[in-house]
Amino acid sequence: RHTQHKHITLQQSNKEKPNKLKTMECSKCGESKSTKEYNKEQVKSSCPICNDCDPPLPSDLSILTVVQIKGYLKARGESNLVGKKADLIERLQGYVDNELEEEEAVIEEEPAIEEEPANEEE
Repeated sequence: RHTQHKHITLQQSNKEKPNKLKTMECSKCGESKSTKEYNKEQVKSSCPICNDCDPPLPSDLSILTVVQIKGYLKARGESNLVGKKADLIERLQGYVDNELEEEEAVIEEEPAIEEEPANEEE
């Protein structure tokens, strides 16, 4: 008498562990990247731009090398990358000031949320 044995193969669940890193889509390049790829201000922004497209700037621009300054200028669309370091810093500072003014204008345009007084019954 021949007995057939059924072999049961146990498959391990290949469930991936949930990725704890949040991702955001860069509004400039369109790529979905980890929030680690954005500076803190960009993570909070409604139109975030990743560090590759818009690297974060130090508060003291003079510590940057000419190559770094040119990289920041290029990332902001500047085509004239010729000049002395002081001139390049001045140009970059102009972009930074413009960006800050635009951000402040957007903040001022946002309507304030007013709380409605609760109706009190007498």
